Amino acid sequence: MKDRPKEACSPELCAVECPRAQARRGNIVEDTCFRALVQNLSDVITIVDPDGTRRYVSPAIERWLGYAPEEMLGRSVFESVHPEDLDRVRSALAQCAKSPGGQVQMELRARRRDGSWRFFESIATNLIHEPAIRGIVLITRDVTERREAEEALRNSEERFRLLVQNALDMIVMCDAEGRLEFVSPACERVVGLAPEELKGRHWAEGVHPEDLPKVQEAFERTLASPPDAVVWVEYRGLHRDGSWRVLESLTSNHLENPAVRAIIGNVRDVTQARQAREAAARAEKMESIGILAGGVAHDFNNLLGALDLNLSLAEQELGNSGPRLRGFLAEAQTAVVRARGLARQLMALSRGTARPVRKKIRLDRLIRETANLSIPGAGPRCVVDFPGDLWPAFADEVQIGQVLANLVLNARQATPETGKIHVEAENVTLAAGDAGLGLQAGRYVKISVRDQGPGIPEENLRKIFDPYFTTRPGGSGLGLAVSRSILEAHGGALEAASEPGMGATFTMYVPASGNGGPVVSERVPVAGTTGCSQAQRPRGRRRRKGPERFAP
Repeated sequence: MKDRPKEACSPELCAVECPRAQARRGNIVEDTCFRALVQNLSDVITIVDPDGTRRYVSPAIERWLGYAPEEMLGRSVFESVHPEDLDRVRSALAQCAKSPGGQVQMELRARRRDGSWRFFESIATNLIHEPAIRGIVLITRDVTERREAEEALRNSEERFRLLVQNALDMIVMCDAEGRLEFVSPACERVVGLAPEELKGRHWAEGVHPEDLPKVQEAFERTLASPPDAVVWVEYRGLHRDGSWRVLESLTSNHLENPAVRAIIGNVRDVTQARQAREAAARAEKMESIGILAGGVAHDFNNLLGALDLNLSLAEQELGNSGPRLRGFLAEAQTAVVRARGLARQLMALSRGTARPVRKKIRLDRLIRETANLSIPGAGPRCVVDFPGDLWPAFADEVQIGQVLANLVLNARQATPETGKIHVEAENVTLAAGDAGLGLQAGRYVKISVRDQGPGIPEENLRKIFDPYFTTRPGGSGLGLAVSRSILEAHGGALEAASEPGMGATFTMYVPASGNGGPVVSERVPVAGTTGCSQAQRPRGRRRRKGPERFAP
């Protein structure tokens, strides 16, 4: 039997059959490619019924949950979901099932075979209406590592936020022009201003004019420095209360860092530290000067005593003869008297550096006595004003009296004959760092002596407490140095304030006695007033006394 010859394919038949064959072959290729793609995806592809039953699971599930695909077929997707996420996942899947072609995205925790929980992100697409799918397709990927990285980043940011928010230093960020972009809350403690009050301002706005050039130079050095370089500068910054605080700034350049793009500065208030260093240096200097002054004064007094005695004997020997020679002797004796006054000041300087002998004393009595003795005869009047319940002090009465006398005498010398000297006292309770005095927190008696003189120039105001500095002809320059040394030895302070043409005010802070209650003592009457003891005053509501006047 002969084989039948193959029939030639007509053009019409080829036109019908070839596209079909090509389509079949194309579908086979597409199916093969799709299957290979699905089988090798790292994401898990799952097809579920509206009730969550799995109909298809890709092989990637074994890597993420530890189950083979066949183990998961026919099982509910909800059985692997964390109980806290279950209601949310059910609601999302139900919402997706209501909208053909709709999508929902959800994040959930699923349990692995070993019992551990992993975080997954899943996108559900409703393809129930598609004949080839007839289900909801879930594309799920493991985001545990991403979540952990995000959590670590959040924790790190929170940690550094808390560090910045609670740092004692004021942390600032500014741009290359010097405009503040960020200021930490510590600014309220350092300069008394809230962060929102400083943001957007230029850093130079609060810098003392005299310190501005060196701070500008430090800023320019920072701009020219690499990120690992730190530029230090110390300057005076303006506080909200109007005082100038000594600030220390450390800056570094992070403008090229994409995450920062700013100049970062740490600013701290070192006023108290600087005052402590200066006080320690002054104390050491005054102690050395005091020891030297005491020895010199002692020997000087001995020499002056011998000189004075011999001058007196020479005057007696002359009798009535030699009037010109007697004049020379009189001038010599006058010089001896002046020299003795200088010797007394040197001895006072020596005593001022000695340890105070403290006891509970009444400052109201001491103020009256000092005013009465220091303003005798003609001259300016002294007006004293303080409350009736002025706290007693725990101090060396002689040394504190010496300070008061020196301040009142200085005020008398500066005030015109027709002027007034105001001596005021009040009880104050200071917190640490109040007014930049460098005093410990506690109770103090604040005593101010204010004159009506010409005032003290600013350039002299910074030097008036230096030993031997004086602008008064014949002055020794020791009184204020001794006074400050005495108060610092008591744990107190002495400060000066003045404006040209407005007089000067010297304010001393004396630590109050620990008890603080009134002590009964006889009050010494002053010139032109009637004395009254504390015990004689009628009991009742405390009141502030009116000013008392000391008139010549």
